[in-house]
Amino acid sequence: MSIPEVKGWCPGAYKPMMSGDGLVVRIRPFASELSAQQAFSVANAAREFGSGFIDLTNRANLQIRGVQEDNYAPLMAALAAADLLDADEHSEAKRNIILTPFREDGDISHRLYTQLVNEFSGFPDFPKKFGFVIDCGDDCVLSDVSGDIRIERGHDDTLIVRAAGADTGVEVDETNAVAVVKELTDWFVSNRPNDVRRMSKLLEHIGLPEKFQGVSPKLSSASEKSLKMLWAPFGQIQADSLSALVQQSPNCAIRITPWRAIFLDADIQPEISGLESDAEAAILDVSACAGSPYCPQATVETRALAASLAGRWPVSLHVSGCSKGCAKPSASEVTLVGQNGQFNLVRNGAAWDDALYTHLSENALFDLDLI
Repeated sequence: MSIPEVKGWCPGAYKPMMSGDGLVVRIRPFASELSAQQAFSVANAAREFGSGFIDLTNRANLQIRGVQEDNYAPLMAALAAADLLDADEHSEAKRNIILTPFREDGDISHRLYTQLVNEFSGFPDFPKKFGFVIDCGDDCVLSDVSGDIRIERGHDDTLIVRAAGADTGVEVDETNAVAVVKELTDWFVSNRPNDVRRMSKLLEHIGLPEKFQGVSPKLSSASEKSLKMLWAPFGQIQADSLSALVQQSPNCAIRITPWRAIFLDADIQPEISGLESDAEAAILDVSACAGSPYCPQATVETRALAASLAGRWPVSLHVSGCSKGCAKPSASEVTLVGQNGQFNLVRNGAAWDDALYTHLSENALFDLDLI
């Protein structure tokens, strides 16, 4: 089996990634929010310059797929006109922040996000996938979302800055939180070997200074606002669905969440083709990457198969085109991994783990009893 190529970086707008259907151009909306006009601009750009499909990523970003190289320059012009670009590639790469979607404009989470963005010019260069999480609301909803440095609530509702991989963080207040984030970033950059790109991996090798520890984080909790989300099966929507969402809710800002869903703080949730309002829908228990022919790493088609298998077994399911496991970099009860046009099946593991069954045809999958 050929080993999939791990890029070590994510695409951006200034640095797109070539895929099987063309360039993948990632958009990082400021504060993960689109105005109605910006949402229309993204939908129009996806139709005019891409394949008409838009990915919602687990970093609360958007991706326009299928951009041919001669369409890249006009696409960038359209994104710039919609105020969806950073000043340059360097600024874009640093602004790798996940902000709680359940914030209010001007609340402490929003203020800290703005302050962090404004202070990034003084931060050291850090790896492309190194990122930050801001989750300072009454409900802590981002505990399971990957990040390297977190600003969140402590168990006593104080504000803390915590390194990923550490059980506790240091108490801060709004006036010094970003300064402590910078100090912790400085420590990471100064101490990491070249092959270590994430905070939790570094903490496997060296101890975190005590000054960055001491206060346990607040336990994760559910938010009633999660009932106002619209879910994108496999994290992908059509441009027409995004346009329809804006047309039905023209006065509502759209927030992109790290759960491959859209949060719309509206009194009435619209019914949009291609978006699920029922968080318990079987298809939402299934993860699937773009697969073949859209990804050059994949040897199997993924999403039609995943849709056919949704609800067939009472388990969480991940269909991965290769062993990288991009759609879900963690364990599922069943993970199907493409290999040379067939599938390996992993139980209670990730795409790169040892398989229970190997060399399964697509038809063979439907004969399996996994209850």
